[in-house]
Amino acid sequence: MTDDEVTAVACFEKALKLGKELDDPLVPNILVNMGLLYLKKLKLDAANKWCTEGREAAVKLEDSASEAEASDCLKAIKNAMKTGNA
Repeated sequence: MTDDEVTAVACFEKALKLGKELDDPLVPNILVNMGLLYLKKLKLDAANKWCTEGREAAVKLEDSASEAEASDCLKAIKNAMKTGNA
């Protein structure tokens, strides 16, 4: 990962920790964004983990927009696996 990507991961992790402590409704977005970052780097197992957690959090919060974003992320991961971009 580049320095910028390492910084992004650290920022997402900090935001996630704070979001969970504050019971913030943006937690699903943070999880999905982390998954998208890993997807970009073709780290598909990590991307799948984060996007799945994001979808689960979105369902729990009844956040249909975040749920859709997480589902799109998971579809992209599946496509990347099919095309051998793993």
